[in-house]
Amino acid sequence: MSSQVLQQIFIGIVVAVISTAMTGGINKLITEKINLWLGIASFLSVVVIFGVYITHIVPDFVVIIAGSLDFVIFTALLFIAAYRRNEQFPCIKWYVTEENKGPNTVDWNQQKLVGKSYMFEGQFVGTAWRQGKYIPTPWRFRASDNPNYRTAVSGPILRDPLQKGKYRALFKLKFNKDEKTKENQPIINIDVSSSFKTEADKRLAGRTLFKNDFDNMLDAYHDFILDFTIKVNEPKLELRITPRGSSHIVTLDYIKLSRRWF
Repeated sequence: MSSQVLQQIFIGIVVAVISTAMTGGINKLITEKINLWLGIASFLSVVVIFGVYITHIVPDFVVIIAGSLDFVIFTALLFIAAYRRNEQFPCIKWYVTEENKGPNTVDWNQQKLVGKSYMFEGQFVGTAWRQGKYIPTPWRFRASDNPNYRTAVSGPILRDPLQKGKYRALFKLKFNKDEKTKENQPIINIDVSSSFKTEADKRLAGRTLFKNDFDNMLDAYHDFILDFTIKVNEPKLELRITPRGSSHIVTLDYIKLSRRWF
């Protein structure tokens, strides 16, 4: 076997290793884990394509087409893996599905987003249940302050800790403007919290929304985003909305929890 052939084989192996490492690295970045079978498939596909190329079994343009298809397929597989991971519980849209009608009336182990109806004039906008099946329905409440019952919407209080990674919580909200209010007063707080020693005592991300944040968006939903990073597994994740004391009517469509790539 000539030295030129050995050089070509060596180059092919190096390219295959680099391709496998890149596939594994991108997969790790996207899904936060390494798929062994995807790495093996990436390595073997490059070896086969390069082997066909150096042996000239088929014309070069066929090899170029095969290499391009290989790249497209593996890229698609990586994005499919990312999409599936981002749509898995708990990274989903959280609608208010539980009505809190009074103290000690909610089973918090059910991992639901809960709206208080006995405080803040909370109520579903429309019919939430039809023939025993839940239909996603917005939740409306008044952003009045109450020192004894701070949160108007809270949950789901996850039983399993949220795993390490980058996340985004998107609050889809709208409000009706109170014409009597002229100053830029705070309306609500939105936050993502976990429980360390006591309930929701560790704030992972948060923001106060003011009147001006909703200006020019009356009766129209707007997305308010909280990005946060989990460095250690966080127990009992909770998404919360806390009124700050005003006469504004706020409507929550949903809160979407998702993973971020970067």
